[in-house]
Amino acid sequence: MKRHIRIISLLIVIGFQSISATSSKTSLKTIGLLAGNNLYMTYIALNTTADTYSRKVYSAEKSITVLSEYANMSRITGEQLVILSKDTSLSKADKKFILEVASIQNDLAHQADAYTKFIRSSKPEDAEKFAIFRDQNWAKIRKLLGIEEQQ
Repeated sequence: MKRHIRIISLLIVIGFQSISATSSKTSLKTIGLLAGNNLYMTYIALNTTADTYSRKVYSAEKSITVLSEYANMSRITGEQLVILSKDTSLSKADKKFILEVASIQNDLAHQADAYTKFIRSSKPEDAEKFAIFRDQNWAKIRKLLGIEEQQ
């Protein structure tokens, strides 16, 4: 699985290098859409993994493996976005957006880590830390993507 993460990371780096070289509005808009989609889907995947573990569909081992993969991909993506944000051809608004996405990526990694810790400990306080990250991350993603809260 680490090989897959490295391949994905390489593709991200290559993709960002070519986008950085072109700096077209279309490329930046596409990156923004992909970044938003990635945040949303990662958030959903983390919570689905937590649900499948709590309902005993996934074993502890399987859940920890999945959560670790998402945490690693989120960290790598966040790190690469920070590098991208230093591109001098980007506008301040683009840099701000990129850094916000990077920050949320790191927060998603922390969310995954928190649930992994809960799986290993079964302590209610570890479950509460996961719930705090889950709620905070959803608020940040909703705000960034302009998703209105459902009543």
